[in-house]
Amino acid sequence: MAMYKCLTEDNKSWYDGTTEWTPGKWMAHIANSNDTAECGAGYHLGLSINDAMSYGRMPCRIWTAEGKKRYGAGQDKKRYGKARIIEDVTPDYILAANEFIKSIKNVRRFSQCKRPLKSWQLYDTRAAAWDAARDACWAAPWAATWAAARAAAWDAARDAVRAAAWDAARDAAGAAVRDAARDAAGAATWAAARDAAWDATWDAARAAAWDAARDALLQVMIIICDGLPLDKKHINHAKKRWDVWVRGYGLTCDVNGVLYVYNKP
Repeated sequence: MAMYKCLTEDNKSWYDGTTEWTPGKWMAHIANSNDTAECGAGYHLGLSINDAMSYGRMPCRIWTAEGKKRYGAGQDKKRYGKARIIEDVTPDYILAANEFIKSIKNVRRFSQCKRPLKSWQLYDTRAAAWDAARDACWAAPWAATWAAARAAAWDAARDAVRAAAWDAARDAAGAAVRDAARDAAGAATWAAARDAAWDATWDAARAAAWDAARDALLQVMIIICDGLPLDKKHINHAKKRWDVWVRGYGLTCDVNGVLYVYNKP
């Protein structure tokens, strides 16, 4: 039965960030601490790529692995006293997501701005953009309350893409791809988008960083589901949102497909 291990890109354990693994070489023996059968001392190997991913972060690599002297097992992993990695089997969608996450640090918010697009609603500050978007939402006949308008402007758009991605993954490739996308694009991507790229010292800068993190997450979800039958409009929507940040601006939300953009926090 094949098992899997999720490691950093330089083959280090996510548990401590320092333990190095070498393909084909057995790791040093770890004695059984008589902890719980599933989560005690030892080397933890996932029963599937999805399971291995749930115990790691991105950027990462996925390896087939094997163990000796089994101490315990759970629904998604087994625990061994010795283990080794064998073959790198990182899926292409994870490799692509890795590269995108690493590229986030090259995006410089609010500096060397490229020419804004005519289709944007551009404002000086994030607050001004929010106010304009709110007013546009109130004017929309389907927006009875600000909460409903906000959901239509950002949450509904984001959730629509998420739902399309999960549904396509489920229908086209089964639960394995869907769960891998969900797990990989969860805490790992949020953390990478938030911590690896932007400083959140000032309140305004922190708010902008979270705006960017949400759009980065949306883009990674699309990348992970590459090759699945997603509606092109969802793919384009995610790309357009991220392009705002690449061009050096900030994005608060969109209303009826119009992006509300600002050029300083």
